[in-house]
This record gives sequence, structure tokens and C-alpha cells, in this order.
Amino acid sequence: MKYLHAWAFMAAATLAACGGGGNDDTAAVESQTSSTPSAATAPASSGSTGTAAAGVTANLCGTTLDVAQIVAKINAVRSVSQGCGFATYAAAAPLAWNAKLAVAADRHSADLASHSLFSHTGSDGSTVADRVSAAGYGWWMVGENIAGGQANADDAIKVWVGSPDHCANLMNPGYKDVALACSYAAGSAYQRYWTLVLAAQN
Repeated sequence: MKYLHAWAFMAAATLAACGGGGNDDTAAVESQTSSTPSAATAPASSGSTGTAAAGVTANLCGTTLDVAQIVAKINAVRSVSQGCGFATYAAAAPLAWNAKLAVAADRHSADLASHSLFSHTGSDGSTVADRVSAAGYGWWMVGENIAGGQANADDAIKVWVGSPDHCANLMNPGYKDVALACSYAAGSAYQRYWTLVLAAQN
């Protein structure tokens, strides 16, 4: 089961790094930062948080959950200190569901499932920054965790917490908004493709 990829982009970062690899039994991890955002990748904020109203649901690979349930699962992780590899992260403020980030997450999960891909780069060459910008979210900081093969959101979150880079993404206090998506394709390599997008607006 392949289940791990993390990607982060911060407008204020000064270093760039990339690593990756892995197979069905080994975590594959990618992370990236950049100090050269352009107007095309970091548009001005719309001023709207896109926070979901009560009763809004998301279909995660055939399971319908209220987004409040999804956010509660993620915020439960952030509510306590976490050891992410050799680093310890203090508890972080809760995140809010963002409908624009949900569009970006849905787009990527559907793309991965329909093309049987496992990458932060979309089939059209897009990055998470591109997808979030295209959804109308004016970000200054954006990150993405992906996973493949997990049966439910709890399992996806569990493997991310168990991976240093993904755990660090989840615990980053700079993020304010979040969305989670899953798409299913029976004939694909991993069947279920999970995408978590975290961001903060300009």
C-alpha cells in the first residue's frame, strides 16, 4: 500500500528541497519550498474564508461525512503535542474547513484516481499551489498530503501522523484552513486516493 506524500509551499521560505521514492511497502515522501512565488501562483486574497456552514457534507470515497466531523478529526491531532520523527510540535490552533480548498483537493483526488497516478503533480502538470489558486483561494502558505489505499479518513490521517513530513504539515501552526477529499477508481493502482490541502490566506 502506498500512502505517503507531502508537499508544502511557503511564500516566505528561503530554501528548496525535494526527496522521494518508495514502493508499496515503503513511505514515499516529497516536500518542497520556494522563495519565488509569482502573481500567478499567489493571487491576492478574496477576503472570504469559505468556511463551511453547519450541515455541509463531503463524499469521501463513498462515505458521506459532515465536514465538521472531518475537521474535528484533523483538529484532534492538532490539539495535542505531536512527535513528528525527531521533532516535537506543540499543540496548534484548530483549522477551519474551506470550500475553495475542497475544490482543489477534490480536483487532485479525482485526477489521481482517473489516471492511476500517485503524485503531487497533476496529470496536467499542476501543483497544489496552482490548484488552490485556480479555486480562487489567495494563499501565502499552502501544503498538501496525499495517500493511497486507505479505507477511510481515520486511516489516512493515521498514516500521515505516523510520517514525519506529513505530521509536520498537519501540525504547522501557520495553516488556518483545511479540506480533505477522496476519489475511488476500481481499476486504479490504489483504488482510493486521498488529498489533504492546508493553507493560509494572504
